[in-house]
Amino acid sequence: MYSKSSLTVGVVVFSLGLLFCTYILFHNVYLVNHSIRTEGVVMQMNPYVHTPYPSRTLPVVDYRPIISFVTSDGKQVEIAGCDNCYHLGDKVPVIYDPSDPNEGHVDDQKDLYVTPLFFMIGFGTALAKVFYERKKMVV
Repeated sequence: MYSKSSLTVGVVVFSLGLLFCTYILFHNVYLVNHSIRTEGVVMQMNPYVHTPYPSRTLPVVDYRPIISFVTSDGKQVEIAGCDNCYHLGDKVPVIYDPSDPNEGHVDDQKDLYVTPLFFMIGFGTALAKVFYERKKMVV
């Protein structure tokens, strides 16, 4: 059985997580609705070494694509794409805010909508479980 204080901490943590995911989702919707769409090209692949799992002793080399695009006023901008998603020379749809083109993003529905929604559902489910456990304690 859970103590009342640990359930209160759970409510706070999961509520903050849910609020953060909601903010990210609405930020992305705003970004999509107020951005300019263009096409970028993967200009280089930057390798980086990391250990994805703590139990794994051998490091892994992944490649992060650097995508170059030209804004509507002719400025060339480079942004990073998702690891191992693209290859050198690939054409990639990009969206950017005209007031800050350096904060451009790959126009990918999964990254912009599905991932925040997935986390919102996860935090919401966990929050419902915490409320359910808390209600069982009260009764």
